[in-house]
Amino acid sequence: MKVVNFGGDCLYYNNLNISLNKEQVNYINSLEFKPKTIYGNRVSKDFFILNSPIMESIKELFDNQIKFYTQELWGINNKFKLLNSWATINEPGAYHAKHHHPNSILALSYYIQADGGEIYFQKIRTSIQNGHLFDYNIIKPNEYNCNTQQFSVTSGDICIFPSHIEHGTRKNTSNKSRVMIAANYLVKGEIGSNERLTYLDI
Repeated sequence: MKVVNFGGDCLYYNNLNISLNKEQVNYINSLEFKPKTIYGNRVSKDFFILNSPIMESIKELFDNQIKFYTQELWGINNKFKLLNSWATINEPGAYHAKHHHPNSILALSYYIQADGGEIYFQKIRTSIQNGHLFDYNIIKPNEYNCNTQQFSVTSGDICIFPSHIEHGTRKNTSNKSRVMIAANYLVKGEIGSNERLTYLDI
């Protein structure tokens, strides 16, 4: 397990050592996918794949990982709910261009099959450039002065991160397709308090 302080944002990366069962693999393989993008990747037409009863155990796994992230790493006890979920395929040489996930708070990536490439994260400014944009001379790279972070991905890897962070994947360098499930989460229930004039019920 890796927990990285990325300019004040928490990146969580772990290998769960858990595989989809045969029925779940067949379900993913049966999904219809949109045509390839200019980057060579394909995205499922269904953006709610974890709503299928077949995927119930995977949804429960993801929900528990989000609970660990928010309670143990963020240190809050607010509840979060799954919004949408989809599958992607990166054939050899394909990749995902840099992007972020609007209308959500947390994003999750789970690699069903991965033998090559990386997921990377990028910010315009480093922590030491917040409030000003000086071009410092870096002599010791660390979480305060770096604006990029990446993890090599293998089958069974999961990554959770704030949805606003721009991220993408490097080219699939293996001879097998890289298959991933992605999901977005949003806070739910009562947030804040009437006393602080911050009460919300989502």
